Order: sequence, then structure tokens, then C-alpha cells
Amino acid sequence: MKSLPILALLAIAILLPTTGRAEEAPRSLRPKLVADQKTPLQIGADGTFYQVRYDFVKGREYWSSPYPQHPNYGIRFVYLLDRQGQRRSQSLYVESASGRLQLANTYRPSDSQIRASR
Repeated sequence: MKSLPILALLAIAILLPTTGRAEEAPRSLRPKLVADQKTPLQIGADGTFYQVRYDFVKGREYWSSPYPQHPNYGIRFVYLLDRQGQRRSQSLYVESASGRLQLANTYRPSDSQIRASR
């Protein structure tokens, strides 16, 4: 019998329509951004398809070719992201195996990298 008022309140809360814009959940209750989230293939600036993935922990958007015969296969292109997941700038970088970034327009693969990708 004590649960009847609680059930009535729940029914009212569920059935009453809300007006206006929904309030945003407090930051502490929002789900954390998942690292290494993959998306479908996207067309890159060169007109070919790339696998795009987001690492929100590092603040990076990775573009890499999934095709072994592609000239850019094995190269990880990177855009830097802000806390909201938006690109901080349109500068494109290349990430080395150590995680170091270099501007893509100054990147020159070493001979060992060229041999390894073939």
C-alpha cells in the first residue's frame, strides 16, 4: 500500500509531456568519449577511401588507407581535436611509430618505410 503513491508519481512523470528543450545532463553523468572509435570508410583529399578513427583520449582523428596497394598505406595521417571532438585546425600531420607528429606537407618517408610498405 505504501508503494501506491510512488507508482502514481512515476506514472505521472512518464505520461506528462515535457515542453521546451530538454535539459542537458550534467557533465559528470555524460558518457565518456570512447577511444579508438571507428567510422565507415571516408573519401580523402586524394579521392580514395580511408579508414577514419577517433582517439578522444589523445585528441586525434586518424586517417589511414586500408588497402596495401595504396601509396599511403601504413601512413597515419592525423588531425588534432579539441575537447568537444572538433578539429583544432586544418593542419594535417603524420604520426610516427613513436607517436611524434610532423606536418604532412613536410613528411618524406624514409627508404626503410617505403620498403616495409611494399
